[in-house]
Amino acid sequence: MRRSFLLSEYLTVFVCGAFAYGLIEISTRGRTHITMGLLGGAAMCLLHRLNNSSDGASVLFLKMCFSAVCITAAELLAGLVLNVKLGLNIWNYSRMPYNLYGQICPAFSLIWFSLSGIGMLFDALIRRLILCRTAIPAGSDIMERTPRLGT
Repeated sequence: MRRSFLLSEYLTVFVCGAFAYGLIEISTRGRTHITMGLLGGAAMCLLHRLNNSSDGASVLFLKMCFSAVCITAAELLAGLVLNVKLGLNIWNYSRMPYNLYGQICPAFSLIWFSLSGIGMLFDALIRRLILCRTAIPAGSDIMERTPRLGT
């Protein structure tokens, strides 16, 4: 695969993830921050990479676990820089049980786990509708019934 095509593929996935996560934040919190879009785009690129093969449901579960851990780690790193060091106060989980520095907590790790599954379905849609790929990864049988544009 040519390097420029791969770059444009990941840029497309990044933009879709950034936009989608921004919409999720606005619909649930009523606001967002541009850095959350950047984290959402990066997380979507991770999901896109993990979603390259159509493995069974047990492997999908492991991919979702792995992505939840990676997203939680990215959230901790971003939180320590943006919220603690720079004082932007974008989010604060200090009232959540078992939080770490008010930046991460198990409840949101479970949310990232769930959103990872949804994100992999979203990635399958991106592959089919935007990137025009016919193969649908991640064992997403529901996507087999989704018609492609122009067919």
